[in-house]
Parts: sequence; structure tokens; C-alpha cells
Amino acid sequence: MSDRNTLFDSYLTRHLSHVTDPHQYRKRKKDHLWLNYGHLIPRQRDARILEIGPGYGDLLELLAVDRGYTSVQAIDLSQEVADFCNTVAPGTTIVVEDTVAFLEAHAEQFDAIFMFHVLEHIPKPEIPVMLQAIHRALKPGGTLALEVPNMANPFIGLNFRYADFTHEVGFTEMSMTYVLEHADFRQIGIFEPKILNDRYERILQSAARKAVNLALTFIYRAYASRRPRVVAPVLCASAVK
Repeated sequence: MSDRNTLFDSYLTRHLSHVTDPHQYRKRKKDHLWLNYGHLIPRQRDARILEIGPGYGDLLELLAVDRGYTSVQAIDLSQEVADFCNTVAPGTTIVVEDTVAFLEAHAEQFDAIFMFHVLEHIPKPEIPVMLQAIHRALKPGGTLALEVPNMANPFIGLNFRYADFTHEVGFTEMSMTYVLEHADFRQIGIFEPKILNDRYERILQSAARKAVNLALTFIYRAYASRRPRVVAPVLCASAVK
């Protein structure tokens, strides 16, 4: 195992637990995932779905436990992550030392692959290699869904980028589109996550986001720069093989 991989041995307890609670608001987190990515999840319950870097296993639980998908799998560098995910979605998650090697060994086997807040952890020279391996692991017509911190947001995006020591690179919609095109993906879509307006705080958050988006429009114009379409703190992307 590389020295870099050991940074993820206790990633849940040393970093992620300071960002989010694994149990609090779990249903809301899963509702958020379905709201934003439900249209990218195959309809067939036996579709082969892979998640790379499953975190606290919210997506795994949503698919394998709540919605009855029978071929959901996840891989991670951390035994700690795998152990936690297998408590919420038993038998779904394994540890791999080399993600690219795993993908290369599973050519054209997956209908959909999900990577939420993983790509920014990969050193820049390795990102094209990773995306090309994902492309080969997808079946023809298979879908990739990604989520990363958005560097086009100067307020929260930069904090997301540098608050985590294991982050290696940042993205905007332009750079994300570039690397996906380089890996031969098509039908690339870049979008910002929708907010669940299911409680008062979320309604205020939605209103605040609109105000910030307007402010960013003026900031970009002041610097004679074209405003990106997506300026939310998080950047979402989808692409098809």
C-alpha cells in the first residue's frame, strides 16, 4: 500500500466525522441523493451499479436497502469505510489498493458508476487515467455521475478545496467538461444540486443561494469575466459512455 493510501486509513474518524454526522439527517441525505441523481440511476433493479468512495454509505443504503437494487457494489481504499458501509448495506463494500486496476479487471461490467467527492482526492496526472478506466468499466451507454467542490464559488468552494488535506485538485464546469471529454465521454451534463425545501432552514438556504448567485454575477462582470453557469459550492456532472 502506498504512503498516500494510508492517509485514508482513518478518514472517517479523522476528517469526515468533523464534516457530517453518519446518522443525523440520514433520511434527508438519501432524499437529497434521489432528488439530484435519481434520473441517472438505472430503472432495472438488477442493474450493476458501482460506487467509488462510498463515505458513510448513504447511496448504498438508498439503493440496496431502501429501493431493492440487487447488484450494488462499492470500493474504497479504507477498511474503516468498508466496515461502516457494510453495517448499513451488508455485503456491498470491499477494500481495494488500486482502483484503476479494479476497474481494468471489470471491463464493460457496470451500468452506472458514482463518485461523490472522490475525484478531487486524486493527483492531477492520475485523473485522466482514472476516468479512462471508468469509461472502460462501463457498459456501452452506461452512465457516470460525479460530485466535487466547485472552485467557481469563491466563498465556500475554496474552503471545501483546502479544508481537507487529502484534496489534490479543484474543478470548475470548464475543467470538468475538459477531462470528461478527454476520457471519451459524451452527453456531458454539468449541474448544481437542488435543495430540498422541506423545512424552514432549507427555504432560507435556497433564498440565500439566489442572492449569492446574483452577487457573483456582478463580481464576474466587474472583472470582465464570463460567469460560469454553475456557481454553487458543489459541482455535479454526468456523462455517458
